[in-house]
Amino acid sequence: MTERFIKHPLRADLSQLPFLRRSYAESKKLSFLEMEEGMTLISCSGTIGKMAYAHPGMAGMWSSQHVMKVVPDQHKILPGYLYAYLSSAFGIPQIISGTYGSIIQSIEPQHIENLPVPRFSLSIEKNIHDLVMDAGTLLERYQRLINQATSRLFTKAKVDNPEPHEWFTDSSDLGFSVRSSELKGIFRAWNHSRRVQKIYDQIQSGKWDLLGDVTIFEWLRWRKMFERRDADPKYGIEVITQKPLFNLFPEGRWLSREYLLNHSPKYVVPDETILIAKQGTLGERELYCRCEFITGARMLSKAYSDHCMRIVVKPGAIHPGYLFAFLRSNAGFRILRSLSEGAKQQDLHWRTVPNIPIPRLSINEENQIGDTIREAYRFRNQAVENFIEARQKLEKVIREAD
Repeated sequence: MTERFIKHPLRADLSQLPFLRRSYAESKKLSFLEMEEGMTLISCSGTIGKMAYAHPGMAGMWSSQHVMKVVPDQHKILPGYLYAYLSSAFGIPQIISGTYGSIIQSIEPQHIENLPVPRFSLSIEKNIHDLVMDAGTLLERYQRLINQATSRLFTKAKVDNPEPHEWFTDSSDLGFSVRSSELKGIFRAWNHSRRVQKIYDQIQSGKWDLLGDVTIFEWLRWRKMFERRDADPKYGIEVITQKPLFNLFPEGRWLSREYLLNHSPKYVVPDETILIAKQGTLGERELYCRCEFITGARMLSKAYSDHCMRIVVKPGAIHPGYLFAFLRSNAGFRILRSLSEGAKQQDLHWRTVPNIPIPRLSINEENQIGDTIREAYRFRNQAVENFIEARQKLEKVIREAD
């Protein structure tokens, strides 16, 4: 038996986390790594001061030693209020001020144990706390719904969605042959994976469509290099790259809006675009070939780099939420990885991605699965707004108190 293992507290979707052997987790030496609801999680090695609130869906998971846990004494302070302060414009500078180290920076518990926390009336603190608690509940619902949507799709389509341990115990790729008629000009064994072919065979034994037939090709093949022209946020647009794309609070670089959008309007994407991290290496924990669903005013106001492949569905061809439920799956991830080209730095190419087979169900089933994804992202986006509102309210109270 195993437990989910969090190395990066900022990730929004926790379903692709690695596993830690339960015997290790429950040993006396590592039991302190277990997370509980209400903790404030702080990155304490490398990039310092990034924070997350341990919501109900994270309880029972384990963290790495590079995540510091702040455990509130709930007889003295409300956990949501404490998180809001520590992650605010007043808390973060105090936390990172204790940073030490040259190449790999770090902080230790003793560097923040005497950090002062401002106190206000119970009504003010509880109002802020309740916003954070509600956000945590919404994130737990988001995670549960996106997992349900993907699980339902594969159950109804009668296609396997292999877990990592199942994938690596399948020895089909250890030695195989391919007919010359199957090569199609591609001679790298990786691109002819027998494990992936099993998924293809299951999909193609039922009703299916090619990805290229249900998406807009010009969006999928689009890629334009651009000059980074920094700009003040007043005149700029925030550009998100692959790594922060998967964070709950993605942060990018502010570049000239006029230059970027005149260069190409496709740096901004339409509602319910699926973005795929299209460049990287083949490490199991790398984000390369992972997918994100772009919806909500905050995410749609940003621009996205050309390292993110755009999947925009043809109107009426398929529910975008349904397509995302498939592409975000373990099977979808393995299929995308099998299309990799390159040497060390791998890349997804617009010539091969359109050939991915997509399992099809009845219109009613697909709409229900797609609408579940939409509801999940409404919960996630509302959670983000709650966290931001909680911090803003606290910062306003502190400034007014001065």
